[in-house]
Amino acid sequence: MNLNTPSFLYSLSKDYFEKSYVICKDIFKEGYSQNIDLFWKISFPAVTMSFSLELAFKGILLFENKNIPKKTFGIHDLLSLFSKISPEIQNKIINYQETREIKSQLPNIILSKRENGNRQAPERFYSNTLERTHSILKSHKDSFVNFRYLHEFGSKNEIIDYDFAFNYFSDITIASITILAELLGITFEFKAQ
Repeated sequence: MNLNTPSFLYSLSKDYFEKSYVICKDIFKEGYSQNIDLFWKISFPAVTMSFSLELAFKGILLFENKNIPKKTFGIHDLLSLFSKISPEIQNKIINYQETREIKSQLPNIILSKRENGNRQAPERFYSNTLERTHSILKSHKDSFVNFRYLHEFGSKNEIIDYDFAFNYFSDITIASITILAELLGITFEFKAQ
């Protein structure tokens, strides 16, 4: 069985996203906690959501071009992967976000070990969806690695701030999984639980 196919990557991407979304909803159901434990708990859904988007991008790349260099599959940089997708498919991902009311109902949060603790990130204002997508992919390009190795950054007293825009990030992920599904002739409809 070939695991390096667009349909297999679609299935993985969808499953990782749906599970990370449910976990996020559960973590945030009672608001934001000043508790340092939130900092560690949130790393799991941040990793799995980042990995989900990475898999969707790689599935799209495989669909577009069967001869992708092996080194591309070692890349975790989301902005770099997105830039390798054809402009036509990039536009579909952008347009999907513009024409659908995705609204994932997750917060944009700053995970912080400073005195003021974890808090909702300030509202971001973008002139359009293209700008928002590029900005989020740029600021979250290494989220998979950063959150995956969070435990290696030192003691719990070390000051670390991470801004993870769960809301915007999940909108991009939903759009990317949906477009990959459409390319494969599959129907994917995300329903916020």
